[in-house]
Amino acid sequence: MLHVRLTETPQVLSIRRDDVISRGGYSVSASFRLLDRSGRQIMAGGAGLGSDFEISDSERATAVAREGARDRLMQYIAEEIRLQIATQYPSLNSPQSRQP
Repeated sequence: MLHVRLTETPQVLSIRRDDVISRGGYSVSASFRLLDRSGRQIMAGGAGLGSDFEISDSERATAVAREGARDRLMQYIAEEIRLQIATQYPSLNSPQSRQP
């Protein structure tokens, strides 16, 4: 069983001279614990990354940019956790390990 704890942090990265926010940021950090079938922890780790996005006059465009940044970060975090586990436990990637 895999337990993951995410922390998502929005940020203001850039403010124009007219005090309007022009760039936003988004960072995600994750910690995870891998448990065996008895509930004993067999591995722990973490990953984190940040991204930025353009804030425009259009609320819709800003929302799309923010969600795109978040989606990219979540994909990175998921892949990083997968790689950490696969490196530590290569047998988990074998076809035999997927059978019930």
